[in-house]
Amino acid sequence: MAAGGSRNFETETDISLGAFNSNVKTQNLPNRRVTGDKKRHLLVYTTKFVDAFEKWQHFTLTKWQLQNEARRLVGGRLNTCCANSYQKNGSGQVYYSQATNRTFWHGLITCGQVWLCPVCSVKISTRRLQEIKIALDDDKTQWMMMTFTLEHHKGDRLETLIDDLNSSIRKLYQSRVWKNIKKEYGLIGGISGFEIRYSERSGWHPHRHVIFAFERNKEIDAQIASDIRLQAQGVIFKELEKRGYKTVSGVTVKESRQRNDAYITKIANEITLGQDKGSRGSSYSPFQLLELSKQGESWAGEAFKEYAKATKGKQFIRWSAKLKNYFHVAEMTDKEIADKKQDDDARLVVSIPTDSELWKTIRKRHLQGYLLVIAAGAKGDAKALQVYLDSFGR
Repeated sequence: MAAGGSRNFETETDISLGAFNSNVKTQNLPNRRVTGDKKRHLLVYTTKFVDAFEKWQHFTLTKWQLQNEARRLVGGRLNTCCANSYQKNGSGQVYYSQATNRTFWHGLITCGQVWLCPVCSVKISTRRLQEIKIALDDDKTQWMMMTFTLEHHKGDRLETLIDDLNSSIRKLYQSRVWKNIKKEYGLIGGISGFEIRYSERSGWHPHRHVIFAFERNKEIDAQIASDIRLQAQGVIFKELEKRGYKTVSGVTVKESRQRNDAYITKIANEITLGQDKGSRGSSYSPFQLLELSKQGESWAGEAFKEYAKATKGKQFIRWSAKLKNYFHVAEMTDKEIADKKQDDDARLVVSIPTDSELWKTIRKRHLQGYLLVIAAGAKGDAKALQVYLDSFGR
């Protein structure tokens, strides 16, 4: 079984880049002016990157910019995220990982809000993605993915849609139909996550992806997967009709016996990257709403505020009881993941006291992302970063 071992969960990847797509006409690097259309096509990804490192630079700068916008709109714990050290008289530390040629901050208070914070979300989503890949890569199980969605219209409250969808799925799991499915096909449990999108024309569109793990005592082929879908759909429809829904978008199924890494990653992404995916026409992910709001689209800012309220207290990724134990996946909270150092072998580049004037300047000018880009571009050369810091009077 492919589980446990010396897996590095904390190496930040570019998995969430879709959240931050913008049609900038030039590189978004320090001291470079960014131009772009502020209209509806703002988030259509057109930037041509030379390599993965240039893409990481763009991604890093953008996620820190969007954190500022989320802080402006929502406040709360975002106001203190990455603002001060978690230790008295502490410092913010920039580390360089030679293995990945990437940099990261450590030693700062984090909010751990995966739904709302573009900075914390990347670390948390990376860890959750790897956890799910362990489950999908297990050779003693087979799996299928079901997507649940419901009728929605402009003006529907997101909180109501989420609650109604969750309640109908809960009723499914409590039904005799589902108990029979578990018994007949050897259903072990499931891993679920929300994908939430918004469009000006049709409003909120939440849907919930669930990966179900089955024992291998009976092959879950396309016919069986379809039969499970129809049985589940019948229960879901009945429950949503009780809540006043006249039409239901439905339940879809993806079943696969593929074990290749590319397909496993694709399915895991469906579960973990709901708030990060790129735009689909005029439909936007939550973090794309932040980008539009940053460009002056007030409707996008109001939509993000509603999203923040609707997701408060909701679990980002949900595993069935004891399922993590089954796959030997260690428990970690979102906050623990956000606080954890990303690479224990990384080298310290600079340590900046958070009670210093320099740190106040960095925060005031929103330069945290720029410092990471400069340090990585210099391959962790402290002297090169020092030159940039000296320009602020250090």
